[in-house]
Amino acid sequence: MRSQRAHSALLLATDTLCQADQAGGELHPIMVLVDELRSEDVSLRINAVKRLSTIALALGPDRTRDELVTFLNESLDDEDEVLLAIADELGALVQYVGGDEHAHVLLGPLENLAAVEETLVREKVRSATEAEDGQG
Repeated sequence: MRSQRAHSALLLATDTLCQADQAGGELHPIMVLVDELRSEDVSLRINAVKRLSTIALALGPDRTRDELVTFLNESLDDEDEVLLAIADELGALVQYVGGDEHAHVLLGPLENLAAVEETLVREKVRSATEAEDGQG
């Protein structure tokens, strides 16, 4: 049920990582994580979400903002367990999107997560935003 556009954005990221891997980089583990984000298996998606910082580091700030955050924002019609993991990880992505100057790109996914029915997800979003406010 997740958006085709979101899958396309992450597919573009995978293709670029694959090209870098063929050029002699050590990105195979990153490609596996990106594939897991698109998996139909909930446990694999949760595993990949818990490693978003690794994926973001490999993509770099621009591509994290343009592709990974876009993918996450458009993938929020997922299982509650996956949404909880995303909410838990989003606050830690500020440094990977380019720091405080670009932190606003995370507001879209956080706002969408704050509107989900599951209380635990909304509480995790609140915790993530409070933790980020305390760091600034």
